[in-house]
Amino acid sequence: MNLDFVLEDRRMTYYKNTYKNSKMWNGKTPIKNKTIIVYCQQGLGDTIQLLRYIPELKNLGCKVILHCQKELHCLIPYLCSDIIVIDKDDPNIPPHDYHILTMSLPFVVKKSKPLPYINIKEKADLSSHEGYKIGVCWEGGPLYEKNNVRNCPLINFKSIHDLPGICLFSLKKEFHDQNLLVGCDDFVIFGIQINDFIDTASLINAVDLVISVDTAILHLAGAMNKPTFGLLSNDSDPRWIINWYPSVRLFRQEDDWKSLIDKISAEILNINCLKNNV
Repeated sequence: MNLDFVLEDRRMTYYKNTYKNSKMWNGKTPIKNKTIIVYCQQGLGDTIQLLRYIPELKNLGCKVILHCQKELHCLIPYLCSDIIVIDKDDPNIPPHDYHILTMSLPFVVKKSKPLPYINIKEKADLSSHEGYKIGVCWEGGPLYEKNNVRNCPLINFKSIHDLPGICLFSLKKEFHDQNLLVGCDDFVIFGIQINDFIDTASLINAVDLVISVDTAILHLAGAMNKPTFGLLSNDSDPRWIINWYPSVRLFRQEDDWKSLIDKISAEILNINCLKNNV
């Protein structure tokens, strides 16, 4: 059974039931002094990607309610003030005039907030660590069926791990697939206590570079305008034909993960040498 299809079917069934008596905004009807709910129907990364349109939606003179995943609620104050946030799992939506799906925002709002559109100032204290600091994420969310393709066993990062003067930091809150850690008993990867996306963002702020296969972290780092290497599998989402963030470089898998990351390690070595004037 295709888990992606099942999840999407559940999402749309929930959406249709919840908003069956609600009008969808078409982008043409004036919404000044109206209340509009933005429903985040996709995953965490998709929502972070499309948050850039929320401030411009609000600038149209409407009151905005964001119906989104509770994991992302902590980020909204860093996006825009005066946004009401309700839990995506709560079907008891407040009174409103219209609703719109996040995936429709680029087509009806069109203009987006300039980068960085998530302005988080918190910064993890990594002063006890010397060297060029890289935040890494080798695993996606646990409910994404294509993770068997997207996930990258940590052992593939060995060529980066072994570079002189490099410190690796895990950007993961928790690990789901222990098989991805096979052969990495001698890997030294630092980290901080990560409880929410603010903790993740504070670590992103503190490192020199982010490398991620996980799109939630990739979108967050891009939204913060952080230098980032995005690792895309050979079956990546078609939306990555476009790079949504100028601070992000996309690296596409052609053969296997090891050969791709070996190429990246050579670039990191040059970056580190330039930083240290070697």
